[in-house]
Amino acid sequence: MRALAYGLCCLAMPAAAAVPPPSGPIHSGIFRGRPVTYKVIRGRDIFEGDIILDHVQASPSARITPDAVGVAYGQYLWPIVQNVAAIPYIVTNGSPVLATAISQFNTTFAGVVQFVVQTTQTDYVNFDFDSSDQNGTCESYVGRVGGEQVVTGAINCSLGTTLHELGHVVGLYHEHSRSDRNSFVTFNYQNVIKGSIDNFTQLADDAQNLTLYDYASVMSYIPFAFSRNGGPTLDSIPPGIALSNTSGYTATDIDGIERLYGQAPKTVTVTSNPVGLTVSVDGASVVTPKVYNWAINSTHTLGVAAAAQTNGTAAYTYGRWNDDPAATHSIKILRGPSTIAQPATSPAVTVYTANFVGLAAYSAVAAPTGAGSVAVSPAPLSYPGLNGSYFVARQAVTLTPSASGGYAFLTWGGTDAPWSANPKPAFVPDLGAPFAVTAYMSSKPITTITTVPAGLGFQVDGDYWYGPQNFASDFFSGWTPGSKHTLSTWSPQLPYSVNTRFVYKSWSDHGGISHTIKVPSEASTITGSFQAQFAPVAYQQPDCASTVTLSPVSATGFYNAGTKVQFTSAAASGWDLTGWLYDLTTRKDPQTLAITDEELAVANYDTTITPLAVTSLAPAFMTAGSSGGIVAIKGAGFTSGSIVFVDNAYRISTFVSSKEIKVALTASDVAAAGFFQIGVSNFPSGAVCSTYQALAFSVRT
Repeated sequence: MRALAYGLCCLAMPAAAAVPPPSGPIHSGIFRGRPVTYKVIRGRDIFEGDIILDHVQASPSARITPDAVGVAYGQYLWPIVQNVAAIPYIVTNGSPVLATAISQFNTTFAGVVQFVVQTTQTDYVNFDFDSSDQNGTCESYVGRVGGEQVVTGAINCSLGTTLHELGHVVGLYHEHSRSDRNSFVTFNYQNVIKGSIDNFTQLADDAQNLTLYDYASVMSYIPFAFSRNGGPTLDSIPPGIALSNTSGYTATDIDGIERLYGQAPKTVTVTSNPVGLTVSVDGASVVTPKVYNWAINSTHTLGVAAAAQTNGTAAYTYGRWNDDPAATHSIKILRGPSTIAQPATSPAVTVYTANFVGLAAYSAVAAPTGAGSVAVSPAPLSYPGLNGSYFVARQAVTLTPSASGGYAFLTWGGTDAPWSANPKPAFVPDLGAPFAVTAYMSSKPITTITTVPAGLGFQVDGDYWYGPQNFASDFFSGWTPGSKHTLSTWSPQLPYSVNTRFVYKSWSDHGGISHTIKVPSEASTITGSFQAQFAPVAYQQPDCASTVTLSPVSATGFYNAGTKVQFTSAAASGWDLTGWLYDLTTRKDPQTLAITDEELAVANYDTTITPLAVTSLAPAFMTAGSSGGIVAIKGAGFTSGSIVFVDNAYRISTFVSSKEIKVALTASDVAAAGFFQIGVSNFPSGAVCSTYQALAFSVRT
C-alpha cells in the first residue's frame, strides 16, 4: 500500500502570514528512504513546515531497520482491529477544536479508520498543544511511528489545520508534494520565503499517486503559504482554482484514505471544486456530488457548459477536470493495476472532479460622488451567464485613483494595506468573493505618513498603519490643523519573512522613533526611512560534503541591501561540487553575489560531477509469488562504487554504466503484494553521509 498524499501546514494563514517560529539552519538527511531537507523547530526535525521527522539519518548505509518509502509500507500504517484501523490517542493539552476535529474525522471514516482512546496500546498519539503559542501552526508525524508520537504546536490551530494534521497521522503527505504537481500548480519561487524552500519539496522517489490531483484537498497548502511579499507561492493551472479548504476532507481525500487502508471504492463519484456546481454526465445535468455504480470497461462522457455558474453569492467559470483539461471528454472505467490499494476488482479512478476558476465581481467608485474616478489595469472581463465584469481569483491588478473638483485622493476601502498607496497594487480576493473598492477623496489638507521602502508599519495614537497612509479631518476625526498626535514605529520590522528585515533610520521631521507631531494647515508628508537587510540562506547537501561560508561574515546573518557577499564551499574528501542551485548557478567556486533581496544558494555535492539520480526501474513491477528476476535501475551519476539497497538492505549489484545498474530480486522480495524501495547510494570512503536516490518497486497481485 502507498500513502495517498499530501497536505497543508498553514491552512489558516492569511496572505500576510505571521512570521514562522524561530528555526535553525537547513539540514539534509534521509527520512524513510528518501532525501529530505529540514529545519529544527521547537527542538524537533521539521519537514515541509509541519511534518515531524522520525529517525532522520545522514546515510542509508547506517540504517539496519526495515525503513521504507513513507507509509506505502505496512509498518507505517495503523493496525486493523475488527476490520477497522485503530489510532489510539491521549490528550495532554487539547485545543478548542480538537474534539470537533476527531469527531468529524471519525464520522467521515466510519468503518475504515478511527481515533480511539488509548488503553494498553504501546503505539499511540499524544495531542499536546502549547497554550502559550498563538502563531496558528501545528506539526505531526506521518503515519504510525512506534511508541508515543505527538501532534503539537499552537493552541489556536484552526479546525482545518487540525484535520490536516490528523491526515498526517493517518499517513498522508502534502498534495502539492506529489510527483505530478507541476502539471497542476505553478510554484512561484519569486514569492517564497527563501529559508522555507523546503516546504515545497516534491516526492520524486514516491511517484505512484493513488488518486488524481486534488486542488481542494485539506492536505494542500493555501496559495499564499510562506509568502515573503504577499504574492501567491502556489497557483493552480489555470490560475484561480481554489486550493485547499477549511471545512474537511474532500471526496478525493476520502477515496485515498480508503485505498490506503485496503478499502478501495467500487463506485465512482463525480464532483466539483467547489462542491455544488453543475456538470453533465452522459448528457444529463447533475448537481455535484453524484455517485455512480459503473461497470468496469464502460465508457462515459463528462462535461461542463461554457456559461459561468453561481453558487450562493460566488461566481465560477470552468477551469479543468482532474483527469483532462477538456471541458467535455470521454472516460473509460479501467480496472486497478492489481495493487493492494488499487485492486483489479475496483476502478483505478473513482473520483472525477470538475475544478472551477473563482470569479470576483469588480466594482469601483469614488466617494463622495463626483469627487473622482478609479482606473484598473488589466481591465476586468465579462463572462457568459453573468452580469457585470469580473476578475479571476488571486489575479494581480493595479488600481489608480483620479481626483476632481478640488478633491485629492485620501485612502482606499475594500483593499488590503497600505490603504493610501497610489497607484495601488492588489490581489483579487480568493474563493469567489466580490472585489468592490472605494477611493475616498478629501477636500481638506492631507497629512501623509509613509515609509521608505513603502509598506512598513507605524503607530499613530496607538493604532497600527502601513505606509503610505493619508489622514484628513473630513474622514479621520481629530485630524484638524493644529491637532497633535503620537507617531512611533518599531525596529527591526519583519513583515513576512524571517530572512528579510527593515531597520529604522530616521523620520523626515527629525523626531525620535516615537514623537509628537502637529498637523499643519496645508498638505504635508512625514517619511520614515528604513534600511533593508537580508539574511542569505546558504547550505550544502548532503550535510557532510562541504562547509559553505560567506564573506564578509555577518554577526546577525543579515546584510544591508547592495552588499557584495562571496559564497565559498570547501569540499570534504571524496566529494565533487556538481553545481550551485537556486540563486547561484554553475560549478564556479567561490562566487560573489550582490544581496539585493532574499538569496538562496545551495552547494550540491556528489562523488562525481553528475548528480545522482534514479529515474526508472525496468521492469517497474513484478507479480506476487513469482521467482523474482533482474531489475535495471536507470538514472545518472552511477559509479562502480555505487551501493544498491533493496528494501533498505544492502544488495550486491552489477555496475553497467553511469546510467544503469542491475540488481537481482529474489522470490522472498516479491512474495507478497505491496511496495518496497530500490535505491542507490554514492558513499565516499570515510564519509558520515551519502547521496541517495530511490524509487518504489511494486509487487502486484
